[in-house]
Amino acid sequence: AQMSLTASGCAALAPLIMPGLTPASRAVVGSGLALSSSAFVLQLLRDKDDMNTRHGRAAFGILLFQDLAVVPMLVAIPLLAGGTKTVMAATRAALIKSSIALGTIAFIGRVVLENFFLVAAKSKSQEAFLALVLLTVTGLSILTEGLGLSNTLGAFLAGVLLSETKYRYQVEADIVPFRGLLLGLFFITVGFSIDYSLLLLEGSRVFIIVTCLMGLKALTITVLSRAFRMSISQGIQAGLLLAQGGEFAFVAFRLAETLNILTPYQAKILLTSTAITMACTPGL
Repeated sequence: AQMSLTASGCAALAPLIMPGLTPASRAVVGSGLALSSSAFVLQLLRDKDDMNTRHGRAAFGILLFQDLAVVPMLVAIPLLAGGTKTVMAATRAALIKSSIALGTIAFIGRVVLENFFLVAAKSKSQEAFLALVLLTVTGLSILTEGLGLSNTLGAFLAGVLLSETKYRYQVEADIVPFRGLLLGLFFITVGFSIDYSLLLLEGSRVFIIVTCLMGLKALTITVLSRAFRMSISQGIQAGLLLAQGGEFAFVAFRLAETLNILTPYQAKILLTSTAITMACTPGL
């Protein structure tokens, strides 16, 4: 419900704030801005020990669905670039490629990966185990990119695959140092995504986008929380936690820019606005 309402609302409001958007670009903008940041929200929930609260569980559930929704989104964006004449052909090609990718990944996970992890575990070498984890992620990223899909999709599916092995706890323990380091690097790159020269030229437009996005998402989630029998305070907390744009919006907008669905200037405005909403989240 959150994804549908927020995406529809953002797609409807987008042409009023950014004239010149095509139907395809409106769809990308709406779906991209409907996503929230797992990296920011989960870190805040852990820091405040709120993971097991009612609003914490609600926020986590919404984030989990959003992450799953990224998969069809990354497949759909290249289809939107083809125009209406080639959408059917592109859809068939994408379905075939997706089936090949998912089938190969499932085979690798169930037949090949378990045996490799067993050998790595028997060697008692943490380096070998970690190398196998990194090889899995990069290998599946290369596979999906080679099939014409997003390499981000391959990395996401590799994470799903690793979480299904019986060595998932060992994997999680081994990547903890890297997770903290890369999360910090992610926060830094979000800061670098804010274009200050653009803010001077388009400050009012960026302010409107940030205000409308955070207001729409917070209000939508608060109202939906009440519909699902949460208290008003819990609904407001969940709404403010999830009011920002997400890290997958960066992927979606840059992919759309590469495919000429969004102009570089439009993408830059959206990336800057998304980064500012993330920066506002701890204060909210």
